[in-house]
Amino acid sequence: MNLLHSKARVGVVGASGLVGEELLGLLEAAGLPPGSLQAWVSPTSPARDLRYGEGVVRACPLPGALKPGSLDLLFLCASAEVSEYLRPTAEGAARFIVDCSSRYRLDAGVPLVVPEINGDRLDVPDVRFVASPNCTTTLVALALEPLRRAFGLTRISVASYQAISGAGRAARDALLRDTRTALEHAEGVPALDPSALAFNVFSHDSSVDPASGFNGEERKLVQETRRLFEQPTLEVHATCMRVPTLRAHVAAIQFRLGEPATEPSLRTALGGSLGLELVDDREGGQFPTAVAATGRHEILVGRLRPASLGADPLAEHEEWALLVAGDQLLKGAALNAFQVGEALVQSRTRRRGHAY
Repeated sequence: MNLLHSKARVGVVGASGLVGEELLGLLEAAGLPPGSLQAWVSPTSPARDLRYGEGVVRACPLPGALKPGSLDLLFLCASAEVSEYLRPTAEGAARFIVDCSSRYRLDAGVPLVVPEINGDRLDVPDVRFVASPNCTTTLVALALEPLRRAFGLTRISVASYQAISGAGRAARDALLRDTRTALEHAEGVPALDPSALAFNVFSHDSSVDPASGFNGEERKLVQETRRLFEQPTLEVHATCMRVPTLRAHVAAIQFRLGEPATEPSLRTALGGSLGLELVDDREGGQFPTAVAATGRHEILVGRLRPASLGADPLAEHEEWALLVAGDQLLKGAALNAFQVGEALVQSRTRRRGHAY
């Protein structure tokens, strides 16, 4: 994967977090030399050396060394509060910025981009600051996009089963620790607290709005999907859960097409789409799973079937169901941001007729 010319100067804010760690791996795999990379950690964290390929890159506390005109591309892999605080400084320091936080995803002045869906938004000459969507939104929208393009889409209902990595490194480490503790001390079925992470399935840990009853993750899925598809009135229903898996999300989707289609036509649309892999072997029992999706750049899709039991899959229907699995830290976060950054740099390079 050829992301950046070797002379491009790249920065990563939040480099010690799970998403930042993945992004460093993607940059190293793309051939970006250590001398072209700058990294930052929280203002409350000490400077540290982070692994980069076979060497290390020094990560400094914010906002040190974030100097005007010092970067071509900056990735913000921190909280919404940090992104808002840093934006004025970041826009002075970097030609292009990709924000992985939730802060600007619904801002009308900031493009929200999944390149396979609306990458043309990056070709606008004055675009410099771009938001990358929520992980679940990215996985669900990418799986549905080829069907939306071919047949239209009027309704989506999603039940997501989300890995603990989405809550950050501390939560992931807590799951591993609690699981080891439960297994070491269990005789028969472990006795666990109802709020335990290990061996548990529970409502997503984002706050619940008292008025609507939707939690924060569900609101993101609804609002960001509508914005990505440019369908502000699209009917989207969501129930988001946490499950004790490490880094891949699974989503069960029911959807209504704009026009009827057959199962073979849907399979053709899905099978030929960039970023997706159709895994749907009914006889062999092979379908998308969290383990199979872990570490993969592609989103796995399968269990394609009519939404109603007994409906003929060879006949045309509007209502269908689908299962999706994708790595939350890759295409759900770091990889999407990486691809947005690649597109921004390459678009400007082509337009100007030279590299950095």
